Amino acid sequence: MSDASRENVDSGEKLSSSRVVTLVVSDDHEQETAVRSTLENAPEPLDVLVTDIDTLAEYADDAVDCLVCLGRLLDEHRDALEAITEHAPSLPVICWGMPERLGLETALEAGITDYVRSPQTDDQRRIAARRVHAHGNRYQATRAAATYRSIFERLPDAVVVHDATGDYERANERATELLGYDRSTLLEKSVSEIELTTDAAALESQLTRCDPGETIVVTGRNQRADGDVFPVRVNIRRLEADPDRFIASIQEITELKARERELERNLDLLEKMEELTNAGGWEVDYERETVRWTGGTRRLVGVDAAYEPTLETTLQFFHPDDRPRLESAVKTAIVDGEPFDEQFRLVTVDDRVRHVRVRGDPYQVNGYTTRVRGSIWDITDRKAAEDELRQREAHLSQAQSVAELGSWYKEIATDVIHWSDEVYEIYGIEKRTGPIDHAFFMEHVHPDDRELVNRKWDAAKRGDRYDVEHRIITGDGETKWVRQKAKIEFDDGLPTDATGVVQDVTDRKAYERRLEAQNEQLDVLNRIIRHDLRNQLNVIDGYAAVLEEHSDATAPLATEIRTVTEDLLEMAEEIRTANRLLVEGDDYHRVDVEAIVEAAMASVRDEYDTFTCACSIDDGLWVRGTNALEIALEQIVENAIEHNDAATPRVEISAEHCSETDTVSIRIADNGPGIPDSERELLTGTRERSQIEHSSGLGLWVVNWIVSSVEGTLGFETDDDGTVVTLELPSATDRPHTKPGEPSRR
Repeated sequence: MSDASRENVDSGEKLSSSRVVTLVVSDDHEQETAVRSTLENAPEPLDVLVTDIDTLAEYADDAVDCLVCLGRLLDEHRDALEAITEHAPSLPVICWGMPERLGLETALEAGITDYVRSPQTDDQRRIAARRVHAHGNRYQATRAAATYRSIFERLPDAVVVHDATGDYERANERATELLGYDRSTLLEKSVSEIELTTDAAALESQLTRCDPGETIVVTGRNQRADGDVFPVRVNIRRLEADPDRFIASIQEITELKARERELERNLDLLEKMEELTNAGGWEVDYERETVRWTGGTRRLVGVDAAYEPTLETTLQFFHPDDRPRLESAVKTAIVDGEPFDEQFRLVTVDDRVRHVRVRGDPYQVNGYTTRVRGSIWDITDRKAAEDELRQREAHLSQAQSVAELGSWYKEIATDVIHWSDEVYEIYGIEKRTGPIDHAFFMEHVHPDDRELVNRKWDAAKRGDRYDVEHRIITGDGETKWVRQKAKIEFDDGLPTDATGVVQDVTDRKAYERRLEAQNEQLDVLNRIIRHDLRNQLNVIDGYAAVLEEHSDATAPLATEIRTVTEDLLEMAEEIRTANRLLVEGDDYHRVDVEAIVEAAMASVRDEYDTFTCACSIDDGLWVRGTNALEIALEQIVENAIEHNDAATPRVEISAEHCSETDTVSIRIADNGPGIPDSERELLTGTRERSQIEHSSGLGLWVVNWIVSSVEGTLGFETDDDGTVVTLELPSATDRPHTKPGEPSRR
């Protein structure tokens, strides 16, 4: 069997029954009709197309299997044959009828593939059609063989063809590169000369047991031409059309083996970490109704590796009073897709009660929760320590409250300060979850007294007494007089730490300072988010990416980790943007309304393409504001698109001047479901904010802050047609001679 025939059989082509597309080139309608009738009425599957010399170039040569040209056409148009062979040099060209002037011999030498006399009888017509079909079939076979060889050579994996004894018959370029042989040398070898773990007899026995069309996967070790040995995984398929031959793809798995070893090391590290931290992991698969525990979880519960947990038995290991709360948390995760982080009491197999922290993250497919994965920590010792510390702090806090006296402790080398609750009470700010530093303390010292406080503190670090009275600005906005006294400890002449007290002397002006303190706290929080939190999230994302790439078993969990991490990073970026707008601000200038609308929409179009937008902006509209107005418009449009449940989100932007108020009104209308009443009331100030009432994100808050910062107002209207957001901005009546620079981009 020839290579071309074998390749076509391998690809499953049935040449005898395949349809042949035949293009008849003619300028005689009567002859064209006769030829077409002969071919279309033949039993062979023929599709007939008709053209003339002038329109021949319109047909792609890969869409036609055979050309039929009338002999008379060649006589009358001497350049016809040249045009035909130039258009499709590899296509078979059949001359239908004798070319009297050109001559048959000349036509054959010039490129005519075959000659068919004009058939007169039905038998002659069938024979003529059969010859056309045969030429077209052969051309299809040649083209398919060329395609097969091209694909075979360009496969990214090393691919070889060998017989049942392992002798190589074909090899693509990647195989020669992988094994280090030139093609001719490689084809002189057999599998047993390359594969080191299987001898020739064993290989032949294994191959002969393989059924035609069956694929087997084997692993082994191949040796390159330079003697280098490397692990491989080989997929071998016995050809159905030619059972004496096998096609095999060879994959070097050196990196895979290394990843498997790395995975084993990671699993061992995970086990050690769980042991050191008294923690474990778990997964509930609701599709398969299975429960999986890691070794750390089994250790906490007190069961061995042979124990198989179920949904029912897992719940029984928790304290009866905690089970309803656990069931509710899990149900919320399943129904709403919300993660949970709760503390429960775990009852071990030996009836010991342990306090544990349980976290669960749902994994959803098409909006349905299929699995919940999480972790469990033993926090019994921490719980006991927290209870004891809580009691001591309560006693100390009560004593300090009675005396209106607060205490503080400072590690001078690290600039870490710890305040008691009463100090926070005196300063009128919320208690922080962590320590503070000297800069934070000085932020609350009255500006006119900061030089005094710093001078006294520097002197105290040199050994002087620290006893100073100064003003502070409390978190409530009050100006208070306080007395600070401290004792500083020294080591080899260097100050190491200090213990001090704060006594409230007087109160002043509450409200203004509370706002300032909140701004200062926001600045500190932003620095933490911008540096520490973002850096740690990037580390988590990096490790999750490695785990996702290197382990199929944990890839879904790693993907979920990366998704949550990306959400947190995006939120951190929004917080950073909001803080920049509030803290850094921007210079006021005249702003071209049409320019910022165009710039905002350009940014939105870069991220979203499934929405429509219509703009109607009056000419010559200018407002007094900052470049941040572009960000406000972006946020409103993005919010209208992201929270839109219509098949195609629609946004309409209009702007006009209001002469009565000398303002410019910018209206952004959408066809979405609208902003919830509670969130709209929070943004407009008709409802007070609390710890349990908040908006769904920072976007509209950023808009509110930007509009407020330029002395504008923000309004919302919602009905069945959608939502209209209105920005009322102060008009800039004096137009500059030149437009200001392009609005800044985020």
